[in-house]
Amino acid sequence: MIKRNEIGEIIIDKESVVVKLLRFIIVLLLVFWINSMYAQSKFKAGIKAGLSTSQVSGDNASGFHHFGFMGGGFVKTNFKNEVFSGRLEMIFSQKGSRKTADPDNNDYTFYQMDLDYIEIPILFGYKNNKFIFEAGPSIGALIKSNEYDIVGPVVYQRAFFKKELGINLGIEYPLTEKLLMNWRISNSIIPIRDHLSNNTFRLNRGQYNTVMTFSINYQFNT
Repeated sequence: MIKRNEIGEIIIDKESVVVKLLRFIIVLLLVFWINSMYAQSKFKAGIKAGLSTSQVSGDNASGFHHFGFMGGGFVKTNFKNEVFSGRLEMIFSQKGSRKTADPDNNDYTFYQMDLDYIEIPILFGYKNNKFIFEAGPSIGALIKSNEYDIVGPVVYQRAFFKKELGINLGIEYPLTEKLLMNWRISNSIIPIRDHLSNNTFRLNRGQYNTVMTFSINYQFNT
C-alpha cells in the first residue's frame, strides 16, 4: 500500500506488500503440490532438514554465532533438457544472533536474539555436471521472537516486522539417487526491524538477517 505522510512524501507499506506476495506464493505452492499428484514423472516432492548459522546486521554482535534448525518440504520440476529447474519450498527456519561474554578481555556483555520463521523460497536452478546452482527470492512470516541479555529475557524489546523478504543463493549436490546435500546463504532485502536510533543511511534501512544453511534433501520420487 502506498501512502503519503504529513509533508506529502510517498511511503510504501512494506508489510502490506510482503503479505500480498506471501498469499500469492502460498497459492503457487498449492498449485505445484496439486500438479505433483497428477504428473509424477515431471514433478518431484521431498523433505529436507539441516542446521543454520546466522547473524543480524546492526546488533553489535557480528559473526555467525547463532545456531538453529531448519526443515520442511519441497516440490521441484525440471525444464528443457533438465539443465534448468524450478523449486518451491515451505520450511521452518531459526535465525538470530548471539554474542558471548569474554571475561579474559574484560567483556562481560552477553546478548542473544532468537527468531523463528515459516518461509517459502522460490528457487531457479542451473545444472552443471552434478552440481545444481540455485537462486531466488523467499517470503517469511515471523512466528516467534525473543531477546536475552546477561540478566535474562529482554522485556521491552523493539518490535520486529512480522514479514520478511529475502534473496537466496545455493548449491546442491547429489549423494545418492534420492539424497542430496544443499548449502545455501540468504539475506533480508527489507529490514526485519528498525535501528535502535531509527536512523537510516542509503540502503541501510534497519537490521537484516544473514543466514547460512546446510541441509540434506530426500526426494520421494525420481
